[in-house]
Amino acid sequence: MAHSSARKPQDLVTLELKLLVAQFLLGMALNLIPNPTNTFELWSEHIILLLHVVLALTLILNAINIYRKARGSSAKPLAHGGMAAVGAAFLFGVLTLAAPLANLWSFGMAAAFITAFIVYGKLYLKAKSSLKD
Repeated sequence: MAHSSARKPQDLVTLELKLLVAQFLLGMALNLIPNPTNTFELWSEHIILLLHVVLALTLILNAINIYRKARGSSAKPLAHGGMAAVGAAFLFGVLTLAAPLANLWSFGMAAAFITAFIVYGKLYLKAKSSLKD
């Protein structure tokens, strides 16, 4: 398999969109276990949270790769916006776990996630249309 820095920008954007979908599903799974009452639920919550964090870090690294690939192109503003949205979602996610007002930070995380998904969707369409030209 090719190293991620050797991948084409549109492949990285496609990967980011897939990772965002997986991240959304993991976040929803976490919400299904609001107050663990037994060992199975507690372990499930911890495992899902760990996967959620690992996926968040992967999203950040891939967003940085996309931004690096977009330097010097017309896609740079979208790549920058997507990277900022992913970073904001990560920050709000940390605040959701570690700070008071968890519901407010969770809302911020959701808004940043939606922003990232829209921006990377636009970037995907831009990359796809540039291949046809």
